[in-house]
Amino acid sequence: MCQKNGNRVIPWAILGWGKLTGKYSKENPGNHPTTTSHLPQTFDDKDWRILEVLKTVAQKHECAIGNVTLAWALAKLDVPSVLMGCRTLEQLRENVKAMEVELDETDLMELDQASCFDLGFPHTFLGGTTSQVSSKLELTV
Repeated sequence: MCQKNGNRVIPWAILGWGKLTGKYSKENPGNHPTTTSHLPQTFDDKDWRILEVLKTVAQKHECAIGNVTLAWALAKLDVPSVLMGCRTLEQLRENVKAMEVELDETDLMELDQASCFDLGFPHTFLGGTTSQVSSKLELTV
């Protein structure tokens, strides 16, 4: 929608308070408050699917999962920048490395497919042509 209307967005908390950095795993799901939030980290099946694809892409590019997350966001045409929210100088140094990660079309497609979401009601009720949305699909209402 942003691209269609010539708008751009700057995502906030793109790393999900550590959720999309590889900091957590199924063995260590991080069900405790983060240092920036009083809410516990919770993961659903979709989160684990996204993390698995992020991990695979990070291994391919020999970089950190958080770098792939940031590079993925920056690869979007409607995202000119991201707000990283680093707490430490080391986190800032690590996140800046995302600028060196060049994701190919396959990487982007796999990440977009893992993260697509169901529009649900009222979209499906109004006769939308698709109920799954990724960055590559156009919405029809």
